[in-house]
Amino acid sequence: MQVALNDEVVRGFKCGRVFKDNTQQINSLDFHRTADLLVTASHDDVLYLYDTAQGTRLLTEVPSRKYGAQNVVWTHSTEQILFASNKGPEHDVRLLSLESGGASSRFVTYFKGHTARVTKVAFNPKNDTFITAAQDKEVRLWDVRSPQCQAVLTCPCQATVAYDQQGLVFAVGLDNGLIKLFDAGNYDSGPFETFTVPDLRNSPVPFTHLSFSNDGKLLLGVAEGRAFVLDAFTGSLLRSFPNGVTEAGAAPEASLSYDGQYVLSGGILLPVATLLIVA
Repeated sequence: MQVALNDEVVRGFKCGRVFKDNTQQINSLDFHRTADLLVTASHDDVLYLYDTAQGTRLLTEVPSRKYGAQNVVWTHSTEQILFASNKGPEHDVRLLSLESGGASSRFVTYFKGHTARVTKVAFNPKNDTFITAAQDKEVRLWDVRSPQCQAVLTCPCQATVAYDQQGLVFAVGLDNGLIKLFDAGNYDSGPFETFTVPDLRNSPVPFTHLSFSNDGKLLLGVAEGRAFVLDAFTGSLLRSFPNGVTEAGAAPEASLSYDGQYVLSGGILLPVATLLIVA
């Protein structure tokens, strides 16, 4: 059942379950698109799987002591996840196969190519392709069925990336408030649209997060401690608001509610249309 969101409903949100399995900061998490599953990655080098319908942890921990783990995402399978390493000299993205709810696991594929730490992994909602961005100022396109990189986009700065919910378009966020839109099936032709956020026009700080609304009409970006809501077709700035920094000093990510009416970031929930902080 889908609940219609309004201010009264979101003010009534309460914490339903707390898990304290990780011993250090959780650096990424991802909900499966079609199954009631959640995966988390932490600076303690352990991944955990959860059943979100039952509110329970599945079986056992999935360690990644040698490589560390961050930027974890589900593939379309309920038994495969992708994640980047955050320790050691290698900067591969790894495809991990899970069995029996994580009771056992094995690495299937190493996606090699980045020469610096991978900062974003985005999986296509409709097929088996995915995009990575890294500190080497490259955006790489991949197919989960092959270890070979499909394409490389060289950027002027460290970038971030996101697919729209139809998997037809991907966005690349750069510095100076630039967001470039690419046709996912014809990226060799370059961006078909470029937006500039006026407030960031001369900022050397690149976007750290991008995401599209479910209907594809909104594009949400985070940069310089602010979240920006744009019209995804025209690039017009609809809203902006501060979302602060975490205790670790990093800018928090942000996400749009399923109906595109609210933005959740840094522990606050904000309506897109009006400024209302929900505790």
